[in-house]
Amino acid sequence: MDTSKDADADAVKQRQPQPRRRSYNKKNSEGQEDDESNSPVEQLVANGWSREKAIMADKIFLCSCVVVEGRVHATNKLCLCGKLVATEGLECGGNFTLCGKLGCWGKPIVVKNMIVMTQGVIYGDMMATAGVYIHGECSVKGTLTVTGPLKIKGSLRCSVLNLTGPITVYKGPGIFTSSGGRINGTDITPTNVIRAVPKNEDDNRVGEAD
Repeated sequence: MDTSKDADADAVKQRQPQPRRRSYNKKNSEGQEDDESNSPVEQLVANGWSREKAIMADKIFLCSCVVVEGRVHATNKLCLCGKLVATEGLECGGNFTLCGKLGCWGKPIVVKNMIVMTQGVIYGDMMATAGVYIHGECSVKGTLTVTGPLKIKGSLRCSVLNLTGPITVYKGPGIFTSSGGRINGTDITPTNVIRAVPKNEDDNRVGEAD
């Protein structure tokens, strides 16, 4: 098994779990039994990922490469530094701090505040119910829905952006959408959305949830 960095570089990409083969001893063309361990989860584990069951806690800290067979639910804080796959979605009732990659294979990702430090990549649709604070680069390979402020010191790239709240870009390239979206009830086309910062604005607040 290839365990190089390239082997699982995009392992957190959104994908639908493949159906498992039947449990009876089915022979292949060479007369050998079919391998029952070719599911996406088993492939990640074979590449060195840690495997966990559903995680529910007040505060959760995850690092390295982890695949969770179930849902990740943090009632207060969740910090991800590394790569995470959660097969049944992710939910955080407080601050979700991301420095790495997250994929939930089509399942919901719902947090209160998202704080991205340095670099974060999310595969799938995500909802932030209070606000998003980016200090670096953030990429969402899906629809990002934000209710509340969007504050950026760097860049945000997403397929679709649906926002209800103010936008502030302190510095950096700004916001790029590949398929448009809606900002405060107004449709936007695929474009680069930049909002200037008042000179008296305190850019130290970027990366901190109100």
